[in-house]
Amino acid sequence: MTDDDDERMEEELRELDAARPDRPAPRVLPKAGAAADAPPKHSLLIKLLMLGDSGVGKTTLLKRYAEGKFDPMIASTAGVAYETQYVELEGRNIRVDIWDTAGQERFHVITQAYYAGAHGIVLAYDASEAGETSFNNIRYWMNAIREHADAHCVKVLLGNKVDKAPKAISHARGKAVADEYGVGFFETSAKSGANVTEAFHSVARECVLKALAEEGVSVSTESDAEVLAAAATASKGKGKRCAVM
Repeated sequence: MTDDDDERMEEELRELDAARPDRPAPRVLPKAGAAADAPPKHSLLIKLLMLGDSGVGKTTLLKRYAEGKFDPMIASTAGVAYETQYVELEGRNIRVDIWDTAGQERFHVITQAYYAGAHGIVLAYDASEAGETSFNNIRYWMNAIREHADAHCVKVLLGNKVDKAPKAISHARGKAVADEYGVGFFETSAKSGANVTEAFHSVARECVLKALAEEGVSVSTESDAEVLAAAATASKGKGKRCAVM
């Protein structure tokens, strides 16, 4: 079997997994706006941190996820930017705060302060011909995560710009590195929107499941009121990795 056959089979398996009927698609809740005086009520707050070299498309990925838009002229982040989404995951209304960090080396000291308290980390590289350096720097970012982030935070690796030809980093290479570090993996395109929502919701869902499991709450049988009551009781006298509202 050739490498092309392997990749084609992996793609078919991913499509089948995404279509499983036992995993309902997350629903994005409306944000506060002219028609609303307050943001949607939520029972959990999770913090996601975006990492990766400058130019891999972190900001365009975030804009695609948060606003459904692609802006090829968007400026690189200087320091840290911030977006909030309200989504329904596992039957719970969740507030997802996403911090977009600058990839330039001169900002690394600043962005390290934002690792603390992150429940999930989205690490991106550029899968196009121009992205070999960003792919090689995955090890640098993984070492930084190990040094500065909570050991229990959820991590996902994104190979972005898969729409851009020629593609230099194959799915197999990206998946191999993700498997080496034991993290999730998606190939994404901020331009077309391919797998962007799925990637963010995947890491957010895992953060929610982990948080509720740590509080001893069954996500399949408890109501929101029972989740809050059980979490409040279980969390007395100890810190929480996920804020229960």
